[in-house]
Amino acid sequence: MKNHFLTILLLLMLVGFGASCSRQMVLMPGATDNDGRYDTEFPGPAFARALDNISESVLKIYCLAEYDRYYIDTAIFFTQSDLAAGLLSQRTIMRNNFSESVHGSATLLRNSGGRLVLLTCAHIFDYPDTVVSYYESLDYSAAPGIESVAIKRKQTQFIQELSVSESLDIIAIDYDLDIAFLGTKNERLTNAKLPAFGYAAGDDRLLDRGSVVYVFGFPAGFQMVTRALVANPDIGKNGTFLVNANFNEGISGGAVMAMHDGPLNLQLVGIAKSASASYSNVIKPEHESHQQRYNPNLPYEGPLFVEQQRTLNYGVTFAISILTIRDFYLLNRRRFVASGYNLDEFFQSGTRKKRGE
Repeated sequence: MKNHFLTILLLLMLVGFGASCSRQMVLMPGATDNDGRYDTEFPGPAFARALDNISESVLKIYCLAEYDRYYIDTAIFFTQSDLAAGLLSQRTIMRNNFSESVHGSATLLRNSGGRLVLLTCAHIFDYPDTVVSYYESLDYSAAPGIESVAIKRKQTQFIQELSVSESLDIIAIDYDLDIAFLGTKNERLTNAKLPAFGYAAGDDRLLDRGSVVYVFGFPAGFQMVTRALVANPDIGKNGTFLVNANFNEGISGGAVMAMHDGPLNLQLVGIAKSASASYSNVIKPEHESHQQRYNPNLPYEGPLFVEQQRTLNYGVTFAISILTIRDFYLLNRRRFVASGYNLDEFFQSGTRKKRGE
């Protein structure tokens, strides 16, 4: 009887163990559903190597604008009409020069045959040719007088892998779409030294709410990759969609990548453009904090100035869709081909359908 009881107990234990094993689920790192859309899963450890490869092709790009500034004698009421009449040199009492610079992010789409092509945002290079500063006249009904005029003498676009003297040429640019392609001829920077982007152009129509994207760039000057979600995949009138990545200055033009049926099939679905922001007017002293220190316990009695302050709404980032970028390339394709910067192979690597098909 005892042996019979032990036999029954052993059988029950085996059945229970088998049942528990049959319900056990094993999660493979990087496993995804092959549904033809972009993924939401968190990838496995091997994904880090792909991130390293992409980071090598996303570069920090600089724009340097140099100006000559002419100061006008305020005793002479100098107007816009006088400036248009070419009287600036006759009314100038002092002259100096200054420069403005900014950096952003760019993706090296091609490095072959001694030709480099980079994709980035147009607003990085949007420096005006002329900057006019005014002062109010005593007669407020009259046009304001001109205090100074700054004229752009030179503008240079370059990457840190090249010297400032090796300026990048603007192949095609659209400030409304905020898209810019830059190129240069350089036999020294081979693909082995500066590898080109090795991933396909994607199709932003396959993005869903919650699709995982990775944003590569140089926010605040530091090379980083940020994991984010597509907040709204619908393409706006300006060709952008929304992601919830935190945006900092310097990431403009950074590559936005998504996984298409698996972590090893990354595709470019857009580039980071800008963040939502709010603006307000603030009163500030004559000098900045790094120029002069003020005692917070004493009333400030110097001149006051009004400055427009921008506050970024973090977590609301606009990305320019890859199909918008492709359409812009196709519109300007003749210019690219004539200059020796053919990108047909890259834009045909992903979907070949046009938007709306």
